[in-house]
Amino acid sequence: MADFHQTGVITSLHRLGKPDLPRLERELMHYAEERPIALVLPSLYSEIHGPALKRIVEELIQVPYLTQCVLSLSGPAGPAEYRKFRELVEPIRSMDDEPATVIWNQGPRIQALIQRLRDEGLDPGSEGKGRANWLAYGYVLATHRARVVATHDCDILDYDRDLLARLVFPTANPNMSYEFAKGYYSRVSDRMHGRVTRLFMTPLIRAMKSVLGRAAPDIRGRASKHSSSGSVTRASIPAAKARGARIGSPMAMSLRPTERESSRRTTATSSTTTATFSRGSSFRPRTPI
Repeated sequence: MADFHQTGVITSLHRLGKPDLPRLERELMHYAEERPIALVLPSLYSEIHGPALKRIVEELIQVPYLTQCVLSLSGPAGPAEYRKFRELVEPIRSMDDEPATVIWNQGPRIQALIQRLRDEGLDPGSEGKGRANWLAYGYVLATHRARVVATHDCDILDYDRDLLARLVFPTANPNMSYEFAKGYYSRVSDRMHGRVTRLFMTPLIRAMKSVLGRAAPDIRGRASKHSSSGSVTRASIPAAKARGARIGSPMAMSLRPTERESSRRTTATSSTTTATFSRGSSFRPRTPI
């Protein structure tokens, strides 16, 4: 039951059954009218030769609710590779039937921009997925078209578009009031991996608090306290283990709310400030997210 325990800080939105994908996509198309959704995909050119990216493109062709799809192409890629990459992702379309945007990070315009930033004392760092995402986020923000921005890797071998739908649903749905969603996936093996905190340290500290009292010093030497207020409500989501591939950091975030949303959104008063969504569980409810 440790995987299903709600810590009070992170709300876990588990995948407890097969999602009703048509319903999710219908609702997301409705929410996208008020909260347009952009998808950012950092990719290396080498991934064009693998099966993962091709499967992702095939799935994204069927997604009906995206306002923007931005692919940030990193790594060694000349003009010929850039054109070939664009041809691969050309079938991906937005709600307005616009093609996906490819940011050529090795292209002369982006390189000139990076050099100008360095000259101004704002070094965007070395080439990699972080800078690729950073540039793509900047493009999305500059276009002023999206209110929700999602991102995931391009090496997910068993990718299905329901992952994207469940990833953006908590932040795109104005009734859920989440502003951030982070995906995670279960690691079922003979090792603990990242579960040491959830399965050992958290239960241990809770047991110490119940025995020693709530005012007992925490591991940093300060009095332990439970925060009872949070003005930002967030969500994170367990994703799938991708049969040999890793899912780096699937996440979605909501940008600044409109005046209409701000007027109707109340400040959160519970200790729940983050939510997670999981994808590999065996329990199956009737209407899962």
